[in-house]
Amino acid sequence: MRRYLPVARQHCVAALGGTSVVVKAVSGAVLLLYALSFALDTAYGLAVTPGFLFLPRCWLWTLLTHGLVERRAAGVALSLGAVVAAGRLLEPRWGALELLVFFAVVNASVGLLGAAAYFLTYAATFHVAYLFDVHIHGGLGFLAGVLVALKQTMGDSTVLRVPQRHSRGRGDMSDHFAFATFFPEILQPAVGLAANLVHTLLVKVRLCRKTVKRYDVGAPSSITISLPGTDPQDAERRRQLALKALNERLKRVEDQTAWPSMEDEEEEVVVKSEGPLLPEASVAGKAAGHESSLITFEDAPSQP
Repeated sequence: MRRYLPVARQHCVAALGGTSVVVKAVSGAVLLLYALSFALDTAYGLAVTPGFLFLPRCWLWTLLTHGLVERRAAGVALSLGAVVAAGRLLEPRWGALELLVFFAVVNASVGLLGAAAYFLTYAATFHVAYLFDVHIHGGLGFLAGVLVALKQTMGDSTVLRVPQRHSRGRGDMSDHFAFATFFPEILQPAVGLAANLVHTLLVKVRLCRKTVKRYDVGAPSSITISLPGTDPQDAERRRQLALKALNERLKRVEDQTAWPSMEDEEEEVVVKSEGPLLPEASVAGKAAGHESSLITFEDAPSQP
């Protein structure tokens, strides 16, 4: 284990190089709390305990600190990977302050939803262990948030699937942003079926709107059909994606193509011009020989 520590430290330094203070501070806090976890119970005072989150204790600071607490090396690796990915891919678009706000909002949401789930479980089972023996911690919630943000920002798309309102209504109903697309292809049919059932339930309780097709019968040429995900904003996003892919492909082709040097061509021309002219002379001689062997009718004697 000791021989791998210098290699791991070298990779961490290389990954964090050039990142902002926010990324370095969060990564350092994760590593520090992981080192302290061998001597102290860091999860008790920094992780979300459902029974301590609300009155009378009201440990609200745990909503922000539970994402930094890791007890296993695999969890530390995932947390650092999520933070570094956010710093490399999201921070140039958002800025350091927006990334810090995103980290705080995602962790607070994960803590609240997790505590609410355990409260509901306690209400159904009346087991006190679900309130005081459970500690919610780790960076998996932030990792999921980073993956969602990366999928949204590809092609400058900045709307969520359902919650956000905009000129087209609510959310992004295009097919490429379906919930099943977050999973591998082998799992997409099953996830898509479950997602459709949940969407149908949300439509019935009026939390979501049903997909509506609009027909413009008064169009002069033909019937115009307007579907969700086919408006100019989606077309612009797809155009940006196509341009981005084309630019990357052209860049790879330019990098692979090595243009010849002009100096080498000039040297080759000089060498050819300074060479002997014997081949040209011999060609000329051969040409003369061919001309002398030609027979013309003008040399023939004329008949009386």
